[in-house]
Amino acid sequence: MVEICYFFIQSFRSLHEIGISLDAHYLYSIDKEKREIMIRPNPTYVKGFWSEGISSISAIVGNNGAGKTSALLYMIQALEEGNGEDEVMAIIIYRQNGVLYAYMPESYSYGYSLICDISEPIHLVKQRPRLNIFYYSSYFRPYQNWFEPGEGEFSGVYNASDTWRLIKDYQDYANIDTMHRTESVGEHMDALHIQDNNRIVQLICDRELRELLPKNTIPQYIIISPNMSGYDRLNYERRKKDPRGDGISLPLFESSEEKGLADIVTASLCSIGVEHAMLSDYVQNILDKWADLFKEKKNVQTALAELADEFIEVHEHIQELQEVVLFLKDTCEKGDDIDVLYIDSNKPDSYECINKLKEYFSMRSFVVAHYFDLYFSHVPYSTSRLSSGEYDMLKFFSRLYDAVCIQPSRFDNLTSPQLLLIDEAENSYHPEWQRKFVSLLVKFTQALYGRTGNHRAFQIILTTHSPILLSDIPRMFVNYLEKDEETGLVSVSSRQPETFGTNVFELYKHAFFMDKGLIGEFAQDKIRGVQYAIEHRTLSRDEILQTIELIGDKAIKIYFYSLLERDGEEEMLSYYEHKVLELKDNIHAADK
Repeated sequence: MVEICYFFIQSFRSLHEIGISLDAHYLYSIDKEKREIMIRPNPTYVKGFWSEGISSISAIVGNNGAGKTSALLYMIQALEEGNGEDEVMAIIIYRQNGVLYAYMPESYSYGYSLICDISEPIHLVKQRPRLNIFYYSSYFRPYQNWFEPGEGEFSGVYNASDTWRLIKDYQDYANIDTMHRTESVGEHMDALHIQDNNRIVQLICDRELRELLPKNTIPQYIIISPNMSGYDRLNYERRKKDPRGDGISLPLFESSEEKGLADIVTASLCSIGVEHAMLSDYVQNILDKWADLFKEKKNVQTALAELADEFIEVHEHIQELQEVVLFLKDTCEKGDDIDVLYIDSNKPDSYECINKLKEYFSMRSFVVAHYFDLYFSHVPYSTSRLSSGEYDMLKFFSRLYDAVCIQPSRFDNLTSPQLLLIDEAENSYHPEWQRKFVSLLVKFTQALYGRTGNHRAFQIILTTHSPILLSDIPRMFVNYLEKDEETGLVSVSSRQPETFGTNVFELYKHAFFMDKGLIGEFAQDKIRGVQYAIEHRTLSRDEILQTIELIGDKAIKIYFYSLLERDGEEEMLSYYEHKVLELKDNIHAADK
């Protein structure tokens, strides 16, 4: 097991000679004149502070442009398994199997030396540590190239950012090379939405984990829908050969008891054709024959059996499809719209159905997008529309679940990520969910611990602008990056007080560099304007009083009233008498 203890970043975007502590066992300090990095024991370190399965949770905070996201991206570049670079511009101290190591490349260390005041030895190495990494960012951030950060799962990075999934999900869903930007944004967005739904349904199917999430966010119904990726792929190939030609013609069926199943079969036949590199004309023949058989037999199973006998080349695959159809037919209920198939995950007998769905998730044919898509819903006849916060919460935890539990089970050369990097973890969350996020993250990762196959504890590093999140993380696990507004230089601030269990207003002021005030700048200017108007008599008393009435801070109101009293005590007394009478009238009206 590898645990990163300290990063000293030489140069990366807005960062310059920044030391980030990621493990509170030790205290680090930098003497730039002597070119020394000093390490000593941390007397305040609490052993076993985090739950079993979590080695540490560290936070990186700072003002705008301080380089919080850049720091995470640099960690990916430095630590990913598939990175071909021999050296990176960083000094990395890490612990492996209880032994401390320091990676200090000669060409990039710029003469820095390590001064240790600890009992255990630190072994200097030229080989940097390599880790499998999970990276999540909920906002869209255009990359400078397609390989930043990381080259996807096979480089040891599960990139769960929306930016990367917009590319990767369409490639996985439609089995198309998307790196040359030949597809429309709409097609990418559709695939991202479908794949996110698939991941969320997989999480819903895991009863232990879904019980950890807020109950009102978990949809009750799993909706089964045709997977149209094969159809899209066939039309893509046709457009390449003849941009003006006709696309694949899908058969249309009248509404019936088995129409939903028939539509799933139609889409699956297209996917089978793509998987086995059949010509689109040949696939069209299969579809036409399938339509004729179903309209004649009015039964999906019977029509499929005859189709398999006629098209020997795909006999085996159609037989597999028959098994899927039989499962759906025996398992699914039909919604108010008879074409919609669904599974009620709250029913006692849904357990076996969900286990069968899990089997499909691990099948290669499902991986390459055969058979059907999965959606979720709060009602049994259509897909659900969630709030942005609900969707983002399910999206984050389902992608983490996919990285730890699903992908490693599909591919032999993938292992579960150990380092979890979460950029701006609070995005789109209501303050109440921000208050619960760290607790939920701890419980969720603890539940995942042991499912990884290697029983390696997770190390979590997050960036945040939320004092609510920061109140769950002790000061010893927090790094403050402060960017000087005049010079643009970034430094690590050490003047912040304790964060754990601290009032959010104190955290806003100290931990997020809000020394200039905790109210909006527009309101601040207006309040200054009121004070100026009182002192210089630029506004009438009524105009001043109207503005004072809008101010919510009682201390500021009292202060302004006192200023006005000095200038006109009788008028102020008259004003208060008027307000008292107005209040009495309101109470009298309410009693009536």
